[in-house]
Amino acid sequence: MDHGSSSNTPTSDGSTNTTTQSHMAMHMTFYGGQKAVILFDQWTTTTWGYYILSLLALFVIAFLYQYLQYRLTRMAQTCSSPPYAGSLFVRILHSSMFTFAVAVAYFLMLAVMTFNAGIFIVITLGFGFGFFFFHTNTSSSSSDCAIPTTSAATSSTLTPKVDLTCCA
Repeated sequence: MDHGSSSNTPTSDGSTNTTTQSHMAMHMTFYGGQKAVILFDQWTTTTWGYYILSLLALFVIAFLYQYLQYRLTRMAQTCSSPPYAGSLFVRILHSSMFTFAVAVAYFLMLAVMTFNAGIFIVITLGFGFGFFFFHTNTSSSSSDCAIPTTSAATSSTLTPKVDLTCCA
């Protein structure tokens, strides 16, 4: 929705200047459709093609955000033991990656705050698919704390055992 607004601003000589601005009204409830302003006035989707391209970009950003979170977690686990523990370079790299991850998270949060239903759904799906691909482990190693496993000795009784060695 384009609304023109004008404002009268006083000048130093007592006269007033009238300026006219045109902008889209900010939505405060969810809405549908391809017309959305995403973060910047220049990122305005007015056609379905540009809207779908924008949704795809937001999905990829949310998906890659989960990869970045995965890498941060792995870096914290791997680099906290010698010879990397306390390394200034590793600490700076980890802090830089964390700062970038926070910026991306706020970027996505502000995109969701457009209240466009499609943008909300696509970013949520991007987070979900990213979590599925990067944070879930399908192997049955001892690092899977909460996954019940059966040993060969007790397989006849079908009593699941939970290996909690990684959580201790």
